[in-house]
Amino acid sequence: MKTLLVFFIYAMCLTSLNAQNKVSQAAPANSGRLIHEIEGGYFVGGSGSVYFFTYNSGLSLSYSTGWKLNDDVSLSGTIGIEQNIEGTLFPLLAKFKKDLGKRKNQFLSLHGGYALGSGEDENSSFKYGGGLAGGIAYGVYLFKFKKIKMFSELGYKLRQVNLKFEPFDGGGTTTNKLDNHFLRLQIGFQI
Repeated sequence: MKTLLVFFIYAMCLTSLNAQNKVSQAAPANSGRLIHEIEGGYFVGGSGSVYFFTYNSGLSLSYSTGWKLNDDVSLSGTIGIEQNIEGTLFPLLAKFKKDLGKRKNQFLSLHGGYALGSGEDENSSFKYGGGLAGGIAYGVYLFKFKKIKMFSELGYKLRQVNLKFEPFDGGGTTTNKLDNHFLRLQIGFQI
């Protein structure tokens, strides 16, 4: 049920972003250019708390839309899905991107926000809840064809999650905050 609610929220966000796109196309040219990014990738790292740390990895897919504030700075909102060994997260992030270099073919990206957890997993006795999300990445634009840019980025991301489980039958629920530290490699397209 929670998964359906999250997908409903995503659909509402995408509908809102599409409406904003139509409004911004009618705006004057000096108000900033609307950009869209689609990216996917692999991440690997560790999950745990101070005394308990385990290997974790997974795949991610995200969609961002926002504005170019000037020639080399953009600000956008991001929604996505991240599937790792422990569960699924649905990040809702704000993303700041600054182009670097003389030819503007490199960039630095910062993101922060909240990741919703997938809730209860049918095959296990724990609930995977969400938490704070953030990260930093360095990237390069691989090539440009008309208005489409292909890019790749390497970075670090932090995902905090709340793991709720029953250690013993009928013994009550225990909540443990886990920090997920990942090295991520993404590839994507900007329009």
